[in-house]
Amino acid sequence: MNHHFIFPNFLVQFCILLSLAVIEIEPVFGQEDSRTTAEVIFRIERTQRIVAPDTGSKVRSRLLDISPADGSFLAVDPPTFSHPANKPGITELEIRRTDGRTERHIFRGNHFKPHTVLGAGRHEWRHRTWVNQQPASGWSRWTGFEIQKHSIHDSSPLIDQLFRKAREAGRPRSLPAEMRADSSSAARVPTENQLILERLISEIRTRAAEFRGTNETLNHYKHQTRHDSHASPCNREFIWSLTNLLLDSSVVWAVARVPEARNLALNMLEVSLGLDTFGTTNIRANDLCNIRIAFHEAVAFDLLHDVLPPDLKTAVLENIELRTNDALNRFVLDRHRAFSNHRYNSHGFRNVAAISAIAALLAGELPIAEFWFAQSFPELGHIGNPWIGSDGGYANGMNYGMWDMVDLLAKLDVLRHSTGWDAYSMSQMKQLGLFAHYFFRPDVPGGVFGDGAEFFHPETVAPLSQMMFQRSGDPFWCRVSETWRPHRAKLQRSGTPGFDLGYEGLVTLPHGRTSSDCAAELPLAAVFEDAGYAAMGTDPGMGSVAVFFRTSPYGSGSHSHADQTGFVVFRHGKAVITSGGLYDQYGSPHHRDWTRQTAAHNAITFNGGQGQIPGRLGAGGLIDRFEHYGDVTIVRGSAEAAYDGRLREARRTLVYVAPSTLLVSDLVSSDTPLSYEWNLHSPFPMKSDGRSVTVNADTAPICVQQLDVPEGEHEISDDYPVKPLAAKYKKLPERWHFRHSNKAKHKTVRFLHLIDLECREVGVSARNGLGGRWLVDIERHQFMIDPEGNVHYTPPAAQHLRK
Repeated sequence: MNHHFIFPNFLVQFCILLSLAVIEIEPVFGQEDSRTTAEVIFRIERTQRIVAPDTGSKVRSRLLDISPADGSFLAVDPPTFSHPANKPGITELEIRRTDGRTERHIFRGNHFKPHTVLGAGRHEWRHRTWVNQQPASGWSRWTGFEIQKHSIHDSSPLIDQLFRKAREAGRPRSLPAEMRADSSSAARVPTENQLILERLISEIRTRAAEFRGTNETLNHYKHQTRHDSHASPCNREFIWSLTNLLLDSSVVWAVARVPEARNLALNMLEVSLGLDTFGTTNIRANDLCNIRIAFHEAVAFDLLHDVLPPDLKTAVLENIELRTNDALNRFVLDRHRAFSNHRYNSHGFRNVAAISAIAALLAGELPIAEFWFAQSFPELGHIGNPWIGSDGGYANGMNYGMWDMVDLLAKLDVLRHSTGWDAYSMSQMKQLGLFAHYFFRPDVPGGVFGDGAEFFHPETVAPLSQMMFQRSGDPFWCRVSETWRPHRAKLQRSGTPGFDLGYEGLVTLPHGRTSSDCAAELPLAAVFEDAGYAAMGTDPGMGSVAVFFRTSPYGSGSHSHADQTGFVVFRHGKAVITSGGLYDQYGSPHHRDWTRQTAAHNAITFNGGQGQIPGRLGAGGLIDRFEHYGDVTIVRGSAEAAYDGRLREARRTLVYVAPSTLLVSDLVSSDTPLSYEWNLHSPFPMKSDGRSVTVNADTAPICVQQLDVPEGEHEISDDYPVKPLAAKYKKLPERWHFRHSNKAKHKTVRFLHLIDLECREVGVSARNGLGGRWLVDIERHQFMIDPEGNVHYTPPAAQHLRK
């Protein structure tokens, strides 16, 4: 049975006061972060070095981390202060600033973001918890951290100010004030958005005619609601279609006053209300279906506010309240699942963002909306997206990063228009643009790492990049948007529909910035240490090469895989070295027993395919070395924690020499002798001669030379060890798998491979030196690999950009 909690008004008011009970210092609210040359340079430099290899990133745990960690170097000011907590309570926080001043804050929960910047320099903080108005613990020890010069200012607004602004805002508050129509005339739509509006009106009139003609389409939707039962899973395709049509028709009415849009929106709203809140769309069956319905009904309530009959208004509010209370109970109030502690799941952040937006839309309509906002907004504004590192790297699979942003746009837009809080100026969104420059490239047709890595969605990324630039005006999002401009033009010519033609595209206001505001040329390699990724390659183009490396503190939880120290390669716009599994369905036998396993990735396994622990947040690693010297990039990852103590060492160093050579050095060791395996996967056929492997990629072969490996056997297969769900594919994608296995068991093994992405065999030589050292010459660069697998390189002085 599903339980809906209804809160008495006195309890609501008490909880609101408790949530907002903070001893404040004078806030700086709405301060715009100046786009100075120094800041842009600082943000680029962050991706060109390991900030603090000993005290920076650490493998994530289930609970909220102690943050800022002792000795950490921060690029955001102020940081979010947090500590793990298994049960709710009050936290007292004391901050000792670098200038000698001390400030104290008291707040509900276990995380807090100050409302003023602290300033560059070293600061200290400590905390203690309170229960029943008494200290439940002594003070923690003082923890020191340093905020770097030119850090991104990211202070938090006051929650009661935001909610009051939403309550006082006119309707429809989900639209920018400039676009709100009165009762008799259409809204003022910017010239840049007129084409979107015209297409949207045409689409809505076509759909409205279908309903008016035979009622067949409307009966189809109503038929779906009658067959909604807890015994079958949520029909996400139907729910997404219904809610998209509800939102698009509602916004056309609100902006253009098209009668057909009003009638269609009212029809869709009634259909939505017909969905059983105890059936397949409730919180237990599918939390994303539940919160999506609640959010879209709330936006429709706002956009149709002046034409909703009183009885329909009441029904809509009751339905939203039931669904939103369910989401709040699960993701905010339930201490066993609360996002503030158990934040590393792919649904919590989406639900929290939706709850905040719903609360802003219904401020003044439902008394409980203030409680919703007070409980959910700190999770959104203070913690932010838990999968985005402080450097902007997205750590839960690239395609899920894209899908997260698509899902969040409407929620963040609602909050921006109703409360004035601008998520797009926050540090996460800014840094994400720099990450997208390296990982969302038109010549990289896939998601690189994580679930859905084999999928390529230019119809989504192309408009998303432009919409992020339009909202943020950020110079890095500008570069990403310009990179995708030709693809947007191609999509428009082909008539391919995009999500930018709906509400999200229509409510985007031009910010006056152009391509001249884009960031200057960026380095061809970057490290996102906090998320655990590195990227390197050549300039994007038809002959481009892109190499990606992962060793992540976030481990293999959620939509990530057990692929620490893994790498993938794209060449000439195609994946040539990639993962060996598919994302047929989350939790399917193929997904669980093959795709997420280490054996399905370009990483080390042992004893017949045993590897890292899948599905565990703590099964991660750290990138502890990154150097970029023009044509040469060196990155190293250590992943002992990923093997759950079964390996004493698991270290890989990857060297990329532009344009087309990779040197891969591995050292693995254990306290007991093991048979180690070196794995490689490709969509193209492979063949072996016993000492080398050739990948017969379509444009040119790839040669993998084994310089130093233990005696063993080669195995090549083109079969999936666990079959994917065939119904998901018209034609099953090909995957070829290579494995080198030791004949004898060893405690310690070194693997050294040279990968020529063009099989040129020109300008490359390797020789075994004294004492187990290898000397490898690649394109006039010499590398020495010692017996421990470490790569030594002295760059020419002119190319030495950064150690």
